[in-house]
Amino acid sequence: MEEDLQVLDAIFVPTFRCKCSSCDTTSLTAVAGHEAFVKSPSELCPVQCRREAPTDTAPPTAARDSVTRWNQAHLLAAADGHPIPSHPSARQGRIGRSIDRQMLSLARRPVSAAVPAGNLLGIHLFQCPRPNQNGQDTVGIVAKLSECIASRGGNIHSVDVFVPDDKHVFYSRSEFTYNPKLWPRDELHKDFLNLSHCFGAQRSTVRVPDLDPKYKISVLASKQDHCLFDLLYRWQEGRLPVDISCVISNHDRPEDNHVQRFLQRHGIPYHYLPTTSGNKREQEILELIEGTDFVVLARYMQILSESFLKSYGKDIINIHHGLLPSFKGGHPSRQAFNAGVKLIGATSHFVTTELDAGPIIEQMVERVSHRDTLQSFVVKSENLEKQCLAEAIKSYCELRVLPYELKKTVVF
Repeated sequence: MEEDLQVLDAIFVPTFRCKCSSCDTTSLTAVAGHEAFVKSPSELCPVQCRREAPTDTAPPTAARDSVTRWNQAHLLAAADGHPIPSHPSARQGRIGRSIDRQMLSLARRPVSAAVPAGNLLGIHLFQCPRPNQNGQDTVGIVAKLSECIASRGGNIHSVDVFVPDDKHVFYSRSEFTYNPKLWPRDELHKDFLNLSHCFGAQRSTVRVPDLDPKYKISVLASKQDHCLFDLLYRWQEGRLPVDISCVISNHDRPEDNHVQRFLQRHGIPYHYLPTTSGNKREQEILELIEGTDFVVLARYMQILSESFLKSYGKDIINIHHGLLPSFKGGHPSRQAFNAGVKLIGATSHFVTTELDAGPIIEQMVERVSHRDTLQSFVVKSENLEKQCLAEAIKSYCELRVLPYELKKTVVF
C-alpha cells in the first residue's frame, strides 16, 4: 500500500516555473512531492542549453506536504472509478489545473506498477490464431506467456487479453519487469520469437523502452500548425517516446516563424516541398522519410497515392478534424456546424488508399450547442485534434494498437 502511494505521489505532482541562468529561458518544471524534490535544488533546462539551471522558485514545504497528503487520500480512489474532488490549490491556478489534467489520464488508462531497482520494464504485444491443426481451440496461450516470463525471473504487472466470440484469433498485451543481467536483451527476443513460432503468431513484438531506441518518425504538415507545434512541444517535454527526423511541408514558413525557430533550435530539418495538382512531390518525400518507423500527418492536406503507400510500406497516422465516418473530406467543421450537431469530434486513424476510411486508433468528442459560432466550433475542434493525435501516437508507441478485421483496431 505504501509503495502504491509513493508511485501515485510521484506521478501527480505540481508544476512550477523555473528560469535557466545560462540561456535565460523560462520553462515549466515538475517538482515531485517528497522524493525527487529533495534530490537537488536544480533542474535541467529542458528548452535550449540543457545545462543545470537553478530554479527561481520552489513550493513551500506546507504546500508540498498538502499536495502529498491530498494525493494519498484521493488518487487510489480514482483508480477505483470514484469521482475526484479538486485540490484546494485548484482555485489558486497552475497547481490545481496541472493535477486535474493528469488525473484525467489516470481514469483513461491504468498506471503500470513501479519498476524495482535494477530491473527494466518490458512490453509484449501478441496476436495469434486460436484453432490448432485439428480445428480445435489452442489452449494455454496465457500460461505459456506467463511461463516464458517467470522462467527468466520476470514479474508480470499487467495482462490485457481480447478473444472475439465469433473470430478464431487471440490478442494480448503484457507488461512485465525483469533483471537484464539474468535475461539479456538478445535472449529475451529469442524466447518470445520461439513462443510466436509455437503458436503461429501473426504478430509478436517486444520492446524494452529503456534499452530500445525510440521510434524514429517524420511529420508532414500544411499551413495550419496547431497539431504540429503541439507534437513538437510534447516531444520537447519528453511526453512522446519518439525522435523526430524531419518536418516536411507544402507550405513555406518564414525564418522568424515560431515553428521554424523551434526546429532550428533543436536541429530538426524543415523541408519545404510545394505541391501542385500534377506534382505531389511524393518521390522526394519518400527519400526524406526513408528509415523512419512511421509517419505522422499533422494536418497535411494532401492525399497520398496508392503507389506512395505501397512504396513506404509502413504505418502512417493521420488526424481528421471530424468524427468519422461522418463529415469526410474538406471543411468538416463547417459541415458539422451547418448540420447542427450537438457533438463534435476528432479522429486519428491509419492512412489507407480510401480517403479518411482507415482503421481508427483514437476518437475524442466535445459537446456544442446552438450558442456556438463557426469560430468556436473550429477552436474546440483544434483542441480535440491536438489531444487525439498525441494520444494515438502514444498508444502506438506503447504497443497498444493491433489490427482487427479489415477496418478495425484493438487498442489496449
